[in-house]
Amino acid sequence: MLVLSRRTDEEIVLPSIGVRIRVLGVKGGRVSIGIDAPREIAIRRVDSEPEADTATVAADSGILRKTDSAAASRRQPAV
Repeated sequence: MLVLSRRTDEEIVLPSIGVRIRVLGVKGGRVSIGIDAPREIAIRRVDSEPEADTATVAADSGILRKTDSAAASRRQPAV
């Protein structure tokens, strides 16, 4: 696992798959992030899927997958 530290408005870029992850804010113990990804890249919140475990995520091609189509329409491009 690669662990990176970022400040608000800093990004992590995965250029080979066209994904940008931006830290939008930190408040208390919570971090808000924004993910800009091509529509064909799905993003899945593992914490909201109790049956998912790390083995399932690892087997999932190493790419976050999106299962919430409503959230896809809310996706905003990175600035």
